[in-house]
Amino acid sequence: MPRWSLGAWSFGALAIVVSLARSAPADAFRLLASDHEAAQARVDLIDQATVSIETSYYWIGNDRIGAMFLSRLEAAARRGVRVRLVVDAEHNDVPLEVEALLIRSGVEIREYHPVGLRHPLWINYRMHDKTLVVDGKHLIVGSRNIREPHFGLAEINFVDRDAYLRGPTARQVQRYFECLWTCAEVAPPDLGRQPHRRRERSSLDLTKVGVRQVTGPLSPQEAARLWLEAASDVAVGCQPILGETETDWSAAGTRQTECLRFVFDPCGRKGHPRGISRQLIDLIDGARSSILFETPYFLMSSRLKRALAGAIARGVQVRVLTNSLETTDHRTLTAGFTNQKQCFLLPRGVDVWELAGDDRHLHAKSAVFDGSIAFVGSYNFDPRAEYLNTETGVIINAPEIAAWVESSIRDHMRGSYHIGSDGRDRAEGRRFPGASAGQILNMEPLRFVAPLVRRCL
Repeated sequence: MPRWSLGAWSFGALAIVVSLARSAPADAFRLLASDHEAAQARVDLIDQATVSIETSYYWIGNDRIGAMFLSRLEAAARRGVRVRLVVDAEHNDVPLEVEALLIRSGVEIREYHPVGLRHPLWINYRMHDKTLVVDGKHLIVGSRNIREPHFGLAEINFVDRDAYLRGPTARQVQRYFECLWTCAEVAPPDLGRQPHRRRERSSLDLTKVGVRQVTGPLSPQEAARLWLEAASDVAVGCQPILGETETDWSAAGTRQTECLRFVFDPCGRKGHPRGISRQLIDLIDGARSSILFETPYFLMSSRLKRALAGAIARGVQVRVLTNSLETTDHRTLTAGFTNQKQCFLLPRGVDVWELAGDDRHLHAKSAVFDGSIAFVGSYNFDPRAEYLNTETGVIINAPEIAAWVESSIRDHMRGSYHIGSDGRDRAEGRRFPGASAGQILNMEPLRFVAPLVRRCL
């Protein structure tokens, strides 16, 4: 019988393996809603790794959180753990000197879609994953990138949601990662040059990780080492991130479920008929009583619009929590959402909520169907997630966990504007509550542009 490498498996074969894994023992599940929990859990799991770490991220920052995460990966590699990292090439802000030091220490790194003359169209097809797998047992998946704004350390921060799991689902993600690692869409970083990017690659600036004084000149390797070591005293949410805590994240505060599956796009490719978009549309098509979305960017494709129209026609109550014009970091997409809100959502009775506050952006990506099925992951309900970016997440068919996710979303709703059927905030009667006159004037012309570029938003 011939032996096949996992990298040669078809997406269909991998999906069968994932499907069969559903009958395996239960997963322990918990939400990592707070910034401190999300940071400490990552540090603890990496510190406790004994065999392997597989992690894939859309964005890794040149800041204290990036340094904290990478320094832990490097320490794991130095003690003999196999560490593999895939990062989107357009959003790899790790300084080249640091990346070189990581590779010398044993961290294996590959970039997704480095853009060059051979693949010019790759520039618009990105990897949006946010996963960490440790020893094939522990998993963190959700919406946080490895950057300060996702952990409350920037002037304007993101409102996020991650999930921790221990159990067979981690093995599913490990298989997915193996396929991603060996696919033609990723390549080792070329440290001798910088491929074409829409944004400049970050330089090694020690002030970005909190180093204010340096005595004497430093070699590139010494500077990279200092960059990594600067993360040893990071505090998140006014609480220090501690090393070697030996915390068991699968103990207190978790719920057990056997009805959990990992959903993903084909290994490095977008557009497979059974990818994540199709599976989420199937959940919408199957809803009978209620659908609750929380997403920073809600912009319906034709397929999503048809699915929601069908759900509403069946009497399904649909609620959407997304960014307001005040909180958005993507004005053109918000212009498109405004068009759809006025012409489709509100006339059909969709209950719309928009985040309030001028110092934060909504970034959590979750949904709850019929109060019994929950989704947590990286998937925005917008055309880019549906057609361009590869995405990951988990679907949990367990009423108790779905209620937990819904409660977390309702916590965010309490700091949000409730939009009435007339398109105005129900409390104050404003059409764009919280937004300045300048924000409104800048957004209005984009309402004519958004439909023309909707698929790329």
